[in-house]
Amino acid sequence: MGPTSHRPVRPASRFRRALSAGLAATASAVIVVASTPSPASADPFTYVDVSTGYHAACAVSDDGSAVCWGWNRQRALGTADTSEKVMTPSRVSLPGGQRFASVSVGDGATVCGITTTGTAYCWGEHHLGNYFSPTSTVPVPVELPASVRVRSLANGGSIACAVSTQDELWCWGDVLDFGNGSTEATRTPERVP
Repeated sequence: MGPTSHRPVRPASRFRRALSAGLAATASAVIVVASTPSPASADPFTYVDVSTGYHAACAVSDDGSAVCWGWNRQRALGTADTSEKVMTPSRVSLPGGQRFASVSVGDGATVCGITTTGTAYCWGEHHLGNYFSPTSTVPVPVELPASVRVRSLANGGSIACAVSTQDELWCWGDVLDFGNGSTEATRTPERVP
């Protein structure tokens, strides 16, 4: 065989090359789409915090207002929008003119937030982080002791925990061992030793 001869191409090799080319083209398209940012809203806000969960997202603007969008089962997003799917960011109102500092969207249909004064609020389906609590369509204060101010908060599917400004850990929700021997679900936050 001379320098210009070609080896036969096997069908499996052609398939692999075609598959590789197709995957590369798809990946390029995904990267272009994923790297093209789109605004969360037409509002002229500067956002300072955002949280996403399995079905929803919420954000806090620099003026302390919060917006949520996504799956709104049983009005769990806490907005005035009663649609099952809220496609654009909709405001969440706090009582008494309070302002949000941050939000935490859980894996389920529960959202929690912290105000600028350190008060924790939760809302949505089973808003207190456990399955025997009621659903709330508006933010409800978490029943922490009056002296506790919250610095950070994490919200999972059926549990929520907060760190206080005194560096204490408080948790509430479904069947947990908080280090106190109890494995019962609790609606009221308990301090974790």
